[in-house]
Amino acid sequence: MRCYSSNVNGPSRLMLQHQHIPGLVGKGKDRFLGAPKNCDRVLFPDPPSNLPYKNFTTLVDLPAWMDGWLTSYQKAGLDFAVNRDATLFYWPCGSGKTVAGVLWSLADTGPGIGGFRDTDVPKTVVVTRALARRQWEREYQKVAEIRPMLLMGKTPKPIPKDVKCVIIGWECLPAWVGALVAWKGFDELQVIYDEIHRAKNWRRWEKTTTKTGRSSWQLCRNISGSAARLARHCTRRLGLSATPAPNTLGDLYSALDLLEPGCWGTGIEWKKRYCNARQDKYGGWVEASRGSHIDELQLRLRWVIHKVKPEIVKASLPPLRRQLCYLSRVDQGKTTGFKADFKRAAKAGKQALFEMKVLEAAARKRPWLVEIVEENVAAGQKVVVFTGRKKDCEELAKLIATRLKKLNNKKGAPLWWGHGGVAADDRDAMVQEYSKYNVKGKAGGACFVGTTNAFGEAFDGLQCTDLVIMALIPWTPGMVEQAEGRFHRHGSDRPVLIIYPVCDGTIDEHIADLLLNKLENLSAALEHTEAQQIADTLAGLEDEDAIINNILAKIGEE
Repeated sequence: MRCYSSNVNGPSRLMLQHQHIPGLVGKGKDRFLGAPKNCDRVLFPDPPSNLPYKNFTTLVDLPAWMDGWLTSYQKAGLDFAVNRDATLFYWPCGSGKTVAGVLWSLADTGPGIGGFRDTDVPKTVVVTRALARRQWEREYQKVAEIRPMLLMGKTPKPIPKDVKCVIIGWECLPAWVGALVAWKGFDELQVIYDEIHRAKNWRRWEKTTTKTGRSSWQLCRNISGSAARLARHCTRRLGLSATPAPNTLGDLYSALDLLEPGCWGTGIEWKKRYCNARQDKYGGWVEASRGSHIDELQLRLRWVIHKVKPEIVKASLPPLRRQLCYLSRVDQGKTTGFKADFKRAAKAGKQALFEMKVLEAAARKRPWLVEIVEENVAAGQKVVVFTGRKKDCEELAKLIATRLKKLNNKKGAPLWWGHGGVAADDRDAMVQEYSKYNVKGKAGGACFVGTTNAFGEAFDGLQCTDLVIMALIPWTPGMVEQAEGRFHRHGSDRPVLIIYPVCDGTIDEHIADLLLNKLENLSAALEHTEAQQIADTLAGLEDEDAIINNILAKIGEE
């Protein structure tokens, strides 16, 4: 028996309700969902290649500007997804997921139907980061007559019935999910979860007691629970992410359960089977360093995930290079203003203390950063610096601005800077200004300074950069890929060098080791070639002699 989406030729999923794979049967709060409805997929030693989805490569009525613009993998992804109930586009940062998501929502579905439409489409919800709402709005306006409605704030209002598409931020979803369900009514609804890893919390259910004393399970009112509630009202679901498992393999369950509610069993059972999870003495569940039943998992994922390898995307892009730069204690600057912050962080717990140490290491790089920025901007390059704290961003921007005033015969070079304290629309505007600034024909370069939290995800427009300096060393694989994806993506017009400065004797060195281990685990489980390339750089494998010399120099100083 083969299982495809219920709206194509093949058996309905209802026919598969009673099939059972050990360890995957819903229990407790999920028992009403039945056994995983797609569990028959693991019975195939090799899934058939002739899946019954329509050929989408013969798109008609595309805008003239898009003629020849779609890549082969974008067309293949739409081929894969157009007649499926649920799909995850596991594409690298900068690969054009947004425009693919827009076209997916506009695609005609069903046997014998081809092309794409800009009217008479199902109601669509796009859930994305608040900072990316304007970007999605712009993409819709490029290809369709639809004018999406942007949902702002956390005070829900009735949505007009004639609205065809709404765009909402992840942070606002819990407040608006009830209004979205009411807006759907009896109409067909489809949802796009952009950056679906934002709902990675797999604990979506909470136990409640009714007035009569009976116990029941309800979806939590957090981001993850609200996304799950919305998914259950949709007939089609699309997830987009470059990092569906941002920290560990277990994070992948949350995305799969959103896209195919009830089809992957409970979170605990899933983690036990595929993450070899075990209960600790406190009752929590701890994943093993290596997964289990990986071959089975990869087989099942082939039915849901359309994956594009980074090398396929980057084959048409200018080259990206990474470089580690060790700063000795002599090269590091002094930090001020952290004493009180460390005291507060110590009271808040280990995570807060860890992050404060990371921010402190980033601040140490300030003198070195200013010199590097001035040198490269003077050479006519566009330079971006990502740092941590708002205060560090402001101080760094002041120092760089002073240096840039001396360039271009004292006319100065342009500088943009911002952090989370700047309004989202203003941040988007400064990114667009930086993007449009053309160095060619001018006497000097330009610089952009921002915090990783404010600009390291969802922004499009930084790919016109020559040099990137990651003052704040990311400590998860997802942070690395999201940050790097701002600069090497669809629309890149130049090679880019990304420098990771590591301060000797600080937490930076430990983060490099921690990140290396996580990236290697993801590379093994998800065939994550981009993760392996980043891991190789952080391990110093690209310039072994230079790393050895740096290590010897450090030993000599201690």
